[in-house]
Amino acid sequence: MPYVPENWILKPGLVLQEFTVLPQAPHITSADSVFNASGSAFSYQITATNSPEAFYVDALPYELQINTSTGVISGTTFLDSKGVYRLMIHAVNEGGVGSMLLQVNVR
Repeated sequence: MPYVPENWILKPGLVLQEFTVLPQAPHITSADSVFNASGSAFSYQITATNSPEAFYVDALPYELQINTSTGVISGTTFLDSKGVYRLMIHAVNEGGVGSMLLQVNVR
């Protein structure tokens, strides 16, 4: 039974409902473009507002991986992997998903 203040008068047939207020969805605040030398170690930290609980990336190149708890994308780019990679990054909490396009420039 939900808490009812003492000064409330309850009438027969009145239904009290409990509800949960969800946080706002995360908003990604980290840089939207980064540079890396081919064949070098790569590390990128996804940062976001509203206490994200998990992170993920669509179509992550296989030489990179993401720690879904911390939001760190890391790995070593191949020597022949020069080019521009566009990655859709996401931060998640109970309120929803925040997404951003990250451009990784490998030279």
